[in-house]
Amino acid sequence: MTLSRQDGEQRLAGVQVTTPPGLLGVLKSVTRCPEPQASQGACGPESLIGEATVAAGPGEDPYVVKGGRVYLTGPYRGAPFGLSIVVPTTAGPFTLTGNGGPGREIVRAAVNIDPHTAQITVTSDPLPTILQGVPLDIRTINVTVNRSGFMFNPTNCTALVVTGTIASTSGAGTGVSSPFEAANCATLPFGPKLAASTAGHASKANGTSFMVKLASAGLGQEADIARVDLQLPKALPSRLTTLQKACLAAVFNANPAACLEGSNIGRATIHTPLLASPLSGPAYLVSHGGAAFPDVEFVLQGEGVTLILDGKTDIKKGITYSRFDTAPDAPFTTFETVLPAGPHSVLAANVPEKAKFSLCGTSLAMPTEITGQNGAVLRQTTKIAVTGCAKAKKTKKAKKARRAGKATRRSRTGRGW
Repeated sequence: MTLSRQDGEQRLAGVQVTTPPGLLGVLKSVTRCPEPQASQGACGPESLIGEATVAAGPGEDPYVVKGGRVYLTGPYRGAPFGLSIVVPTTAGPFTLTGNGGPGREIVRAAVNIDPHTAQITVTSDPLPTILQGVPLDIRTINVTVNRSGFMFNPTNCTALVVTGTIASTSGAGTGVSSPFEAANCATLPFGPKLAASTAGHASKANGTSFMVKLASAGLGQEADIARVDLQLPKALPSRLTTLQKACLAAVFNANPAACLEGSNIGRATIHTPLLASPLSGPAYLVSHGGAAFPDVEFVLQGEGVTLILDGKTDIKKGITYSRFDTAPDAPFTTFETVLPAGPHSVLAANVPEKAKFSLCGTSLAMPTEITGQNGAVLRQTTKIAVTGCAKAKKTKKAKKARRAGKATRRSRTGRGW
């Protein structure tokens, strides 16, 4: 990232930059510099992710300061991550004392993760304008993140953009942007695996459970998932009594934990190669304005990161359709969700009365369409396993036939088994 101004223009005071979706870093591969080392400019090489160069001074030939270091830190200014950028303040025989002591100036920045797109936004603290009475007159700032194996490209090759806002010391601000586009996304393989199951024994009071596991090859192995469409079988309808307990969107947006217990229908966990720990959290039914049916919102958290997955719900002729069409372009290995049976179960068992709410012996299937960030589409009919059912007992007739078969094989081979 290079930021520059012409001589005579307003001086730089700060910058905020947002990367395009999918341009991310493998955070678990870097040790985050703790405090107070981060604020003192004393981070170790295990936290180093890049370098910085600054040009300062008036005229056509500003002085270039090289050798700046960019370190990844822990939480900063309410963000889950931060940057500590350490720039030398030595020019020839002169060494100025910066906020990090003689010979160095430290600029901090907060690194936020968008909960819906997983995009990175970096917001700097105010940039230095004067050191020991010497005006800096910063003309150019270049930050290069070049740690091996840290950053990687999106798996979506549509035209994207890097956006930003630059503030001046005079209080002005201006928006900036730069085009960004990856290449060869169509060559990426795409083969996620989806499995589902439900409990064989349901009840009128507690409905039934539903479990889904979605597996992907992970970072660099295939395109990330952009959209998932599921059609539940008619034997697993949504419970209207539970849908009516959906949390209001205004309450959810202010604080999901403030939603009433009845809107919490389950839990999910996602494992990503970007973080050392998985993200996990509850699933809420959320009512959005004039929508006919509430959405399912997964609030997944871990290592200071919050990710919200939004699933649209539609019900036609007793069949429930679920669509997740805003998945972030971020790699994962497994996504597992459990919607348990209970007083707030979201699904019921639609079976003949004589079955007494038992799904055992019922064949369940779920039409599925999964779309990759690269446009690849996987269509399949996912079988839903029915668990907790007793194994069928072998009849006397079946046992007799099995013994007869063994006797025939013995007579053919001329020896016993």
